[in-house]
Amino acid sequence: MYQIILDSLRKVRHQFDIRHKIMIYGRLSSGARFETLLDVVYDPVHENVEQAIIRCCRSNAQSFNELCIEQGWRGAEWTYPSLGVLQHDNEQT
Repeated sequence: MYQIILDSLRKVRHQFDIRHKIMIYGRLSSGARFETLLDVVYDPVHENVEQAIIRCCRSNAQSFNELCIEQGWRGAEWTYPSLGVLQHDNEQT
């Protein structure tokens, strides 16, 4: 009986999870440009997007800036892909 209740609670909890594609872009410490796409799933009650990005990178960083330092990223930013693609296209012109 308890297992049925626990399974039901897990299903309800996952109904409120948010899934986003997040693009991180910037430069590596070597100067090379990079872009990476993450599939981030998080529960907005327990964490925000930035915390979810840090978790997806398997880091203990306390902020995105700290994550960038840890990873050797310079001038890195994160955005939602549609905005990032537009911004990236504007950089090339």
